Amino acid sequence: MKSFLKLIAIFTILVSLQSCIVSEKSLYNEETKGNATVTKINVPMFIVKPYIKKALREDGESEEIISLIKKIRKVKVYTVQNASDKMVAQFSRQSFGSNLQELMSVNSKDSKIKIMSAITDSDTMIKDLLITVRDDKELVYVKVLGKFSLDDISRIAELSKKNKDTVANN
Repeated sequence: MKSFLKLIAIFTILVSLQSCIVSEKSLYNEETKGNATVTKINVPMFIVKPYIKKALREDGESEEIISLIKKIRKVKVYTVQNASDKMVAQFSRQSFGSNLQELMSVNSKDSKIKIMSAITDSDTMIKDLLITVRDDKELVYVKVLGKFSLDDISRIAELSKKNKDTVANN
């Protein structure tokens, strides 16, 4: 009986860790004759949340940001390398849909950051948030699944800016 319970416990642990999968595939576009590599990482939040909370506390972030992190249910990270603009557009449409609205855009000298979401008029809660970071030949998508509002996102931006200003002044 004990060995049966151990077997069930090991099986349960293996199934729960199965969600942390890293996969890589190559994209080829016939029109542009280009090869691109897409790497996808599924991050199980029950494993990652304690590390994120600890890192935020060590960085001096407020408890309010840490409590907002609790609303995140799942994170998927995609990296796209050596892709043409056409391939990136096609990959984005196929992977994330075309009904995304841009919430925020930040341009620096080397990269562009966009935060997008699929928000319907009847729903004020955001369930999918897509963060895009693009530089010369590499593109990173971070898809955040959870249940948070636009106020939560703007609050995180405000608190992060305050913390950055405080660190810069010290």
